[in-house]
Amino acid sequence: MLKTNVIGSVVVCLVLFAILGYLLSLGISIDWKFYFKVAAVVLVIATIIGIASSVGGKT
Repeated sequence: MLKTNVIGSVVVCLVLFAILGYLLSLGISIDWKFYFKVAAVVLVIATIIGIASSVGGKT
């Protein structure tokens, strides 16, 4: 995904780091289980979009 969809990779990283930074700035203790669940969902969606765009580009 990093080689074929750089913009998508940057967006995924920005979303994950923005959530983490926002929670840290509020001084809220982070529930790491929840954060990693959200991160996993975002990464799975990004992977599906990356695969779909790479397959769609080859046809």
